[in-house]
Amino acid sequence: MSKFYSLFSSSKGNASFVGSPAGGVLVDAGVSCRRLLQSLAAHDIPEKAVQAVCISHSHTDLIAGLRVFLGKHPVPVYGTAETLAQLRFSDKFPQDADLREILPTETIHTDSVAVTAFPTMHDAPGSCGYRFELPDGQTCAVCTDLGCVTPEVEKGVLGADLVLLEANYDPKMLRYGPYPASLQERIRGKYGHLSNGDSPGTAEMLIAQHVSYWGISAKKTIPCLWHSRPCWNICRNRECAGTGISCCRWRRRRA
Repeated sequence: MSKFYSLFSSSKGNASFVGSPAGGVLVDAGVSCRRLLQSLAAHDIPEKAVQAVCISHSHTDLIAGLRVFLGKHPVPVYGTAETLAQLRFSDKFPQDADLREILPTETIHTDSVAVTAFPTMHDAPGSCGYRFELPDGQTCAVCTDLGCVTPEVEKGVLGADLVLLEANYDPKMLRYGPYPASLQERIRGKYGHLSNGDSPGTAEMLIAQHVSYWGISAKKTIPCLWHSRPCWNICRNRECAGTGISCCRWRRRRA
């Protein structure tokens, strides 16, 4: 059975896997290759199960382990033209990498899942989210680094059985935390991130059957604040209630 695995989720690095031990897609590679492979192995996912990598955008917390991973396990890499160009310019791919442009709203097919990209509002050229259609007809969407919800985002995730949605910061902790005013403004802006308070309302609007929150930062939120949000009850179980998708969520580690 296909599952959704949120392998890593924080400002220090992000990665997810959609599929099964027989095959699937890695979404972003924001930690070292060693840690990626260790996390996959911990979920009984062999390295060869990764049939493709989808990159949401070019920020380091999504691509830190990409070059080494592709060197060890060459698979197609999907991203928007802007994302691939930026990563190529900064030498984040092996020379012989199989790069495949995906257009917004375009659907591509791997051996195990169908993938549709949709544009997102974030301060990285070509930033996008992804919607996945699994062999059993279930759907899930990855929607990270989201400054605001646009009609394209709504269309991309509406009705999905599971959505990985950003919940990035607590407004008070951000305001009184260590970040300079310019960075705080960037985080709060329409090309920045969703706050913990915004995310539940967004989830309710999108009417996903199951929501898993993503992107917790130790400097901008703490577990007791984040877990106290009413919508946390939507995603507290390992198995997604009411859907055929299993959600194996990441475990928070102490900094």
